[in-house]
Amino acid sequence: MKLLRRFLNSDSGAFTAIFAVMMPVFIAGAGLAVDVGFWYSSKRDLQNAADAGALAGGYEFIRTNSQGFAITEANSVAAKNVDGPSQVTTIFPATKRIQVTVQATADTFFLGSVVSSPPVIRASALAEFTEGETKPPASRDRLAPGGEGRRIKGSGRVGRGG
Repeated sequence: MKLLRRFLNSDSGAFTAIFAVMMPVFIAGAGLAVDVGFWYSSKRDLQNAADAGALAGGYEFIRTNSQGFAITEANSVAAKNVDGPSQVTTIFPATKRIQVTVQATADTFFLGSVVSSPPVIRASALAEFTEGETKPPASRDRLAPGGEGRRIKGSGRVGRGG
């Protein structure tokens, strides 16, 4: 009896008990941080793909004046800029505008066993193109019949890779 009482009153080894109880909490927190960080990174990648698709569709519409060709080009460019399976939707919500939406199911590394279904990540970009501005055109084939420049304003940037 004296040995049991001494064991229960002893506080050596308390760290082990606390560590054993808290370790699952630390692992769950680290898993959540990794998964959520990856989801934000995936969202940025999808946004880049949507921006590229919208701008490519806008350029194609200016070049051909065809919504069908513009939608095909926008879908193609957006799909090429996404890693893994995704869904690309392109619409013309108004005259002289093209909108590209890209969505994909997020990967889960640690939380896959906890959540019933992984989240769906979406990104959307809108490109608006106007005629008759006085700024110089992007290139010679972007000239309107009257010699006026055609410009595209969008939510993305066009740049040169290095």
